[in-house]
Amino acid sequence: YMQLSIKAVPDYLPPQGNLVRVQEQDMTVKFTPIAKDKVRLEAEGFVDPGGIAPTWAMNFIQRNAPYSTMLGLQRRVTMAAHNGTLNESSQFIYAE
Repeated sequence: YMQLSIKAVPDYLPPQGNLVRVQEQDMTVKFTPIAKDKVRLEAEGFVDPGGIAPTWAMNFIQRNAPYSTMLGLQRRVTMAAHNGTLNESSQFIYAE
């Protein structure tokens, strides 16, 4: 399998206006090949957006983030395959 770790770096860029900077994020994404052209994806983690966010907004993001993440990942992989940046070392090989 391949594992991706995502962590917040809140002070990486200077503050901008009244935007809220994510203070804490710790996420692990695990990709496991399960068949030819099929991959299981498991994601687990937490995010503290910092500041005050309305409950309805947090619930909306929590429900929609997994789907939006998958769409974005699919676009990136498709784009990499078409522009030649996807190479053999970045591809899974499925073996039974």
